[in-house]
Amino acid sequence: MSGLIDKPIEKLDDDCFEVGNYIYALAKFIEECDTPMTIAVQGDWGSGKTSIMSMVRNELKKEIHSIWFNTWQFSKFNMDDKLTYSLLFALADELSQFAPLSGRVKKLKGFVSAFAWKILSYSADAVGASKIADDTSKMAEMYSKMKEETPFDSVLTLKQHFQESINEITRDDSKIVIFIDDLDRLEPSRALDVLEVLNLFLDCENCVYVLAIDYNVVVRGVKEKYGDEQLGKEFFDKIIQLPFYMPVAHYNIQKYVTRTMGDKLDKNIIEKYVKLIRCSVGCNPRKMKRLFNAFELVSMIRGNNGNEQQKMLLFSLLCLQLAYEDTYNFLVENIEMLGAEQYSYFIDGDIDRIDQTFNLESETDEKKIEIRDFMTQLIKIIAGRKKKVSDEDMRIFRQVLQNTTATNGCSVISKSSQGELSENKIGKKTIRNTDVKYKICCLGSGFHLGYGKKITVEFEGKTYGVKMHDISAGRIDGLSKFYYENKIKEGDQFEVIYRHHERKVIFLRLLED
Repeated sequence: MSGLIDKPIEKLDDDCFEVGNYIYALAKFIEECDTPMTIAVQGDWGSGKTSIMSMVRNELKKEIHSIWFNTWQFSKFNMDDKLTYSLLFALADELSQFAPLSGRVKKLKGFVSAFAWKILSYSADAVGASKIADDTSKMAEMYSKMKEETPFDSVLTLKQHFQESINEITRDDSKIVIFIDDLDRLEPSRALDVLEVLNLFLDCENCVYVLAIDYNVVVRGVKEKYGDEQLGKEFFDKIIQLPFYMPVAHYNIQKYVTRTMGDKLDKNIIEKYVKLIRCSVGCNPRKMKRLFNAFELVSMIRGNNGNEQQKMLLFSLLCLQLAYEDTYNFLVENIEMLGAEQYSYFIDGDIDRIDQTFNLESETDEKKIEIRDFMTQLIKIIAGRKKKVSDEDMRIFRQVLQNTTATNGCSVISKSSQGELSENKIGKKTIRNTDVKYKICCLGSGFHLGYGKKITVEFEGKTYGVKMHDISAGRIDGLSKFYYENKIKEGDQFEVIYRHHERKVIFLRLLED
């Protein structure tokens, strides 16, 4: 492994995930389907949509004409205001390559240019007349003939000429397949603009459109533009005849990991790496490439030292960094505060202590389970075959954890060096479900009053002797009596006053407006 680049796969020979059956089926469907047909290739960023489309394109029969348009390339160079025009002109330009001697197809460029002037309100300078027509005077003459038309008539004229050009190119019973990539990388409203113009041509005979577009992008775009989410769902269902979802869950990542890590590794070791990936970053190719590149870099920083257990520990920490960033940052912030006893909670399965100690109370139940499951794997790697984490295990763990900060996206400062608040402070606090559930009060690191130190809480003349949490800065523990006596509930709002010299936190209830 020497660095993985984020480059789409174009041929099935280079496929590591064994998706050939999907590629063959989709290519065959395109070849045999009735037209017009619009297919949406859907999936998260980095899931491999461009690769799937490229491989399908390469598997199509030679008599099938295909066109590729990347919307992202145009939008990157501040051309997104001309994106719809650029798309139409690119289509016309590509079609002219299939029938270079056809006068009808050649004229399609001029019709598109005239359409741009008429409908999209582009100036001659913006469009670049000398570049978009073989003969400027002919284009101007064509435009003058259309200028008396209504916008609706202009659309019909262009659509008719587009269909006639397609018919001429496909008169030998072939098809035109138009691949439009990276639509979902545009802003939702801009992606919708492109789709609305495309919609004029999606029902042309002998045409198959394959769009890399996510359903949620369309819905958001319609909601932003028209304020109606339901309309977005209806629009998507109307223009798409076949939704194809990326088969990420079925990727054979074991083959990919083996090729990337080296086939000299034992099969059981490879399976452990695969398991770590599946329960963290998942099978998204882009995320996996980032993971492996980070692993290679940090391994180099470490001088490629360490046994297989330490290498797997490094890999698992990088998985944690990419998939569960808040938990990773918490471990780094508390690198000296958390020890063998705390990490052993995961081996013991002590859920309450895990959630309180590792700051998981605010996570959803589903997220808590995911993090606990992953951390349990991580701790078992630290402990090896032992049932408890030793001090020596922690020494190695801290060393490796510190190394991984080289690829961390945000700056994290260890809380072991964080200074306590040494002055009076005033703030506000809204009681959350987590506070009520565990009878605590998380004021945040801005109220760092020391770890495990005793303080006094005062409310309506009553005082309570409590203490700060051993690890989480600004979290007050032991507030059961405070909650029960004063009927504190979720949503209650307080002004919080800290008096430094008295080590006292005063709560003043704020009344709702």
